[in-house]
Amino acid sequence: MFDGFDEVPPTERQAVSEWLSAQMRHYRQSVFMITSRPTAYTNDYTAQRPTASFWVEDFNDDQRQRFVEQWYGCQERYARGGRNTPDVQQRAKQNAASLLAQLEVQPELKAIAGNALLLNMMARFHRDKQGAELPQRKVELYQDICELQLSRRPRAKGITLLLSSLSQRQEVLQTVALEMMRRAKLDKQGFKQIQRDDLLALMAKALSERDPDVPAQTFLDQIVNVSELLVEKEGSLYEFSHLSFQEFLAALEVMRLKDERILYEYLELDTWKPTILFYAEMVNPAQLIQAAMHHNLPRLAYQIWREKTNRTGLLSSIQQELAVLKQPVLTAYLQQLEECLKAQHWEYADIETYRLMMIAVGKEVGQGFEPDELLNFPCEELLAIDGLWVKYSNGQFGFSVQKDIYLECGGIPDGNYYEEAFEKFANRIRLRNGDKWEFRYDTSAPMGHLPGFVVSGGGSLLSHRGL
Repeated sequence: MFDGFDEVPPTERQAVSEWLSAQMRHYRQSVFMITSRPTAYTNDYTAQRPTASFWVEDFNDDQRQRFVEQWYGCQERYARGGRNTPDVQQRAKQNAASLLAQLEVQPELKAIAGNALLLNMMARFHRDKQGAELPQRKVELYQDICELQLSRRPRAKGITLLLSSLSQRQEVLQTVALEMMRRAKLDKQGFKQIQRDDLLALMAKALSERDPDVPAQTFLDQIVNVSELLVEKEGSLYEFSHLSFQEFLAALEVMRLKDERILYEYLELDTWKPTILFYAEMVNPAQLIQAAMHHNLPRLAYQIWREKTNRTGLLSSIQQELAVLKQPVLTAYLQQLEECLKAQHWEYADIETYRLMMIAVGKEVGQGFEPDELLNFPCEELLAIDGLWVKYSNGQFGFSVQKDIYLECGGIPDGNYYEEAFEKFANRIRLRNGDKWEFRYDTSAPMGHLPGFVVSGGGSLLSHRGL
């Protein structure tokens, strides 16, 4: 098993992928598994790939409930010396129910609670604060975990950390995180790991600006052994306990420096995207969106805009600035699709439609849609994509065309799947050859034949009320 292809420095990924492929050819009877963040694998694994690819899906509602109940069960037993008496079980059950109830009434947190790391963070916050209300936003959750690791937990253990305040300790880590992110553009070890000597030099500089009497090595030892936000690897290498903490702290450091221009140099780097999105969540991102547009990155601009506009409780001034940007962002977001349709490159347009819809629901290319994601797909984007298909196909293709046919076949737009109606619909637009789906990317195809992914796997879109 090769765990973390995305942790390989970008300059070495081609060579590593070729080496892995060679091992798979040599040891043909063995089973090889490779894990990676999607973008690194998609873009940089250039050799022959394994025979099958799988995505780690988010927890569904039942899995989320099981995780929380088992997590609390483990925590309560551990806190009581391993006892698993009825009162311990009851306490664990009550605490788990309290957390799950909070997630149900907080849409922004429920939307990310399928992620195992974030759900674990929510559970830790909930237990540490004895059932207090969860933070409203992801960035607040990360900040609270940093406070827990850098202040509350050491204090509960009777350990005094160096530096006089939580903010000073965190700022030192922010300095380290930002510098490590900057290495993503340099031909060095990589952006996720750092050598001990380099790390100590960064810490010594940051500490000298806050308390010159604090030795860097002692501070590092406390962060590793007490706060556990940094971990030591083999070969005197260090990394953050999870890459997302590095990305979050780097975003905070950009905020502290009050210099958003730092981000502009890295807008095109996939490794910086999470940091950019963290930063955008904490500020008015209007200028950042305009910078992404200026750098011809309409998908990044759209994602920043969409995630921010999905937020509740935005200041009216921010809402107004984002409203002004809405039309140019959406136009740029759809530009490549329109160009494909205008040239009647139907297959490319079908692929681009899938890509745009993945971005709109916050997923990576290669993943599939969940029914709820299609049923709740943003109406304006859906209508715009459909309008382009209808316009450039002279009414032959498009989601609305497919929906009309589906309704004629007995389908009902109520969010439910009607197998008989869908089978009639599929046969009507003649997309199947036996059990196989087939596509014809020209205007000789039947009415409603395209976009193709809807009928081959996204049938829930036919029940979307916005069309």
